[in-house]
Amino acid sequence: MGGAIRAFDNFPLREYLEEKTGLPVTVENDANCVALCEKWVGGAQDLDNFLCMTVGTGIGGGIFIDGKLYSGSKFRAGEFGYLFSDRPGSFEPGRYTMNQTTTMLVLRRQYAAHTGKALQEVTGEEIFAAYDNHDPIAEKLIHDFYTGLCSGLYNLIYCFDPSHIFIGGGITDRPTFLDELKHHMAFFGLRDTELELVSHKNQAGLLGAAYHHLLLTKI
Repeated sequence: MGGAIRAFDNFPLREYLEEKTGLPVTVENDANCVALCEKWVGGAQDLDNFLCMTVGTGIGGGIFIDGKLYSGSKFRAGEFGYLFSDRPGSFEPGRYTMNQTTTMLVLRRQYAAHTGKALQEVTGEEIFAAYDNHDPIAEKLIHDFYTGLCSGLYNLIYCFDPSHIFIGGGITDRPTFLDELKHHMAFFGLRDTELELVSHKNQAGLLGAAYHHLLLTKI
């Protein structure tokens, strides 16, 4: 196991939990679990080729091809946050991936830098409230944020040709998020891939993990 928690690199988490609990344990990437949930009890039940993208402190993803979750040869498939971006908005010099330029954490860092506030004082809600009130700093940063998301989605559409892309993450609690995303996506000229929100919001990962466990243990 590895990923965002570097201390867990190559740590046998499944075996450790099985030993501690005496129960069968299965482990899966959180964004893959969101995609599994969408296939099981969400808007993708009748779809074979679709993507999920989760937007938060990082960018995650899940890929379904021909009705099956695709993990890749080394389980790196769906790590959409590592797509390179042409936006030099990174706080890490020389690293211009979506994780470094197009996440809620980066948006908060950028707003904090422009306003002189400490990062911990800045929330996504505050930035979007400023955007709604036509604050020029917030308008510029959020326009760039949406453009970065759409750039990534554009590349994914041409890589995978999905019928639908489902978007998840805390930002989707914003009532106008999907309309704003589609508005920015229209400038890329692609209109035949459906953009939708995940069906079960913050419960999607848990439901997908349960489905994954049922599939592997055949309970």
